[in-house]
Amino acid sequence: MDSMANGPASAGAGPVVDPYATASSTPASPAAPPAPSLVFHPNPTHPVIIGTPRRSSGYTIGSAGLAGTARARSTAGRTSRTHTIGSAAGMPTGGSPAHGDEQQRGVSKTLVAVFCLQGIGMLLPWNALISAPEFFASQFAAVPSIADTFSNAFAVVYMVADLLFTVFALVPMKKSTDRRLTITAFVVNALVFSAFLALACMSPDGGPHDPRDTFVLFGSILVGVFLSGASTAIVQMHLFALSSRAHAQFTSAMLVGQALSGVLVSTLHYVLTPSPEQVLSRGFISLQASTILYFGISVLVLAACLVFYLPLARAVRRHQTASSLTIWGAASADSLTSSRSDDDDETGAPDEEQTTLLTPVSGTFAAPPPLLLTRWELTRAIWPYVVATVWTFTVTLSVFPGLIVQMAPTGSIASGTVVAWGLIMFNVFDTIGRTTPDIAAWLRRPRRKVEPENDLLVDNDDNDVVLLLSDDAPRTVPHASKQHARNTLAQSLLRTMLIPAFIVLVPLRLPRHPMLPPAPEWGATPAAALTLVALLAGSSGYLATRALTAAPEIVVEVETVGPFGSARVERGLVDAEKGLVGRIMTLALLTGLTLGAIGSYAVLGAATAPA
Repeated sequence: MDSMANGPASAGAGPVVDPYATASSTPASPAAPPAPSLVFHPNPTHPVIIGTPRRSSGYTIGSAGLAGTARARSTAGRTSRTHTIGSAAGMPTGGSPAHGDEQQRGVSKTLVAVFCLQGIGMLLPWNALISAPEFFASQFAAVPSIADTFSNAFAVVYMVADLLFTVFALVPMKKSTDRRLTITAFVVNALVFSAFLALACMSPDGGPHDPRDTFVLFGSILVGVFLSGASTAIVQMHLFALSSRAHAQFTSAMLVGQALSGVLVSTLHYVLTPSPEQVLSRGFISLQASTILYFGISVLVLAACLVFYLPLARAVRRHQTASSLTIWGAASADSLTSSRSDDDDETGAPDEEQTTLLTPVSGTFAAPPPLLLTRWELTRAIWPYVVATVWTFTVTLSVFPGLIVQMAPTGSIASGTVVAWGLIMFNVFDTIGRTTPDIAAWLRRPRRKVEPENDLLVDNDDNDVVLLLSDDAPRTVPHASKQHARNTLAQSLLRTMLIPAFIVLVPLRLPRHPMLPPAPEWGATPAAALTLVALLAGSSGYLATRALTAAPEIVVEVETVGPFGSARVERGLVDAEKGLVGRIMTLALLTGLTLGAIGSYAVLGAATAPA
């Protein structure tokens, strides 16, 4: 990405270094210098130091130059010098490619919308499935035991399939295999809900009357639910890995899309669910119409997601190139990772040949490529975010929807209406919470871009060669520091108190547990119950986005071996590692959902009287 050359450490004006000089054109040093100090981080707002040289010499990073000038400060005389750092081929000094900003911004907005659509497609089918309980109850009416428990069976089968295939998707695979598997998952999910749509259209009078036919129908639907859960896991893993490599805003957009799917379905359920009077007057047809709409929308959204997915990986790669040009101004399009073709694996899995991350160009030193971290090393680096994600969704699913659908606060408003409002409020505030980190980042954004000739310095203090920002350069708040990770974990643990708050304060339709005190009057009102719902949903969405978007931006410390020995290196994650982090965080998310679904039985048991 960048080429940096620094002149001798002596006072006075240093020579201009030719960025295109070869290693053979550099005069040999009379004595072999010790290991040098170099910046190694893909983000210029997070410079780090490698090694401790005793004197400076000419170094280069990457395979192309950084246009403009940089000031160097010496340790002895504190004198300021300016060296010209060569511009990249074909790019004007101090500028960026023509219309590069406009193109980059347009692509970003388009990709944000596409990733949001993909987020909607991930959860809309499942939300539609659980929003038609009356329809399925009528299908299984011939076997009361199934009609009373099918929703639990759906949840268990779906979550188990989701979790199993998420673990399966962690296995490295070639780019072509991964892409074909993702496309197949889209198609399978669309076919499953097309079958559910056909079932709704062909059942005008309810389900079969023969119990044996009911068992066959129930088993067939469970197979469809399992396939849907497996397909969703594969698509979710793939897209979170892709967004983690590209930009945190894309991950956030998917999370917002997931929340919007809940808003859409809960609103449709509130508007379309027939009242008892409508069911009595119009019969099963009133349930059938709403179910057809649920499944029809799901099929259309899944088809749209597949169409927009096909060019998505290539569009993301073009966006990454445009982003590197925008961040560095007149920097080369080359990044710390070597250029990849359009067919490269967007999940970071190795293919036939491994690319070199840092290549020597000129000077007496070339930084070695970073050693890619293993899954275990990455998990240790991001463990606060992993635990925070697991616990956030465990707490959320322990209460929602189990306790929320049982709310029966005092007052003139019917409990069914309060429950419907609670479901809508949960999804609305979940969406608001998921957008909050993006809003905060927008408010902290720099008011101008980094200008290489004015903002980038080469600091030689203590003989460390570090590329960093000047005092006047635009800055952003570090996104994934250790303190940020610890704060995220602490906030997720703090949410645990929402569970006893719901148990103690909110009256339920079911008999209250005899060991619990009566609910206080101020806590038994609809306003108090809905306020707790808003707190649960808003904090869940905020922490989910905070953890899932920050984890790929973590800075890790690794050991690298070069011509002058080994050194401890602090660096950001490269694309392959970011993709793997996205998959690890997706597994954490689904683990939290599964634990929360299991924990909801314990929470409901603690709030209600034993049967």
